[in-house]
Amino acid sequence: MRSLPIAARWRGQIHLDVDDDATPVAVRDEATYDALIARLPTHRIQQRQPAPLSSDPLRARPPIDFGRAMLIVITRGDTMDPPTLAAVIDAGDHVLVRYAATPPPPAARCYGIGGYAAAQVPRVDGPLVARPARTIVDAADVPAAVGDLVTLRGPLHATRRPTLLGVDVDDGGAAAGLVEATGWLEREDVRQDELDAQLAAHGQFAHRGAGTFYRLVAVEGGQLARPRAAY
Repeated sequence: MRSLPIAARWRGQIHLDVDDDATPVAVRDEATYDALIARLPTHRIQQRQPAPLSSDPLRARPPIDFGRAMLIVITRGDTMDPPTLAAVIDAGDHVLVRYAATPPPPAARCYGIGGYAAAQVPRVDGPLVARPARTIVDAADVPAAVGDLVTLRGPLHATRRPTLLGVDVDDGGAAAGLVEATGWLEREDVRQDELDAQLAAHGQFAHRGAGTFYRLVAVEGGQLARPRAAY
């Protein structure tokens, strides 16, 4: 299995049949690309009218060489909020799509309009298999999920090092109460002898001592994942 590099990303709203499930699609030719573009709203989805033209850059139909590349698109119909497309993996006999589609906010739903996320990756053939992020609500389940795409849900402990279920996150000014954050779960083991060696070489610096620590890394970069209000 190998993770395919993502050359570009897009997110926005899309016209859908009523469908609450996250659905992946591979765009590997011009005709399928045209059909995708035709489903993107021409105007911003809002109550106040007249609405301005959509600012979705995918509507400009950026050129894609489908001999070498493809688009992986995942949609959801239970909210206009786009899902999170975290990774596209060549698994040999299929293409594995890792994504997160957390519960939507308690707002009025616009039927027939959903959210989409798209990623341009190198072309590989084969059917798509979608696998959602694992949702964790108990800190005891964190160690077994190291290396996986997860959504952590719980109270944010906004201390000097903000944590969610004991995992380092970026607080990002998140409100108090129930929050969630999605990303790749990593583990760091700090041994006392390694810490002593660093102290001897560099002098005193802020540290948490020896132990095992966990961090949640954001999908689109090496920064810590930022929590948001959970519903």
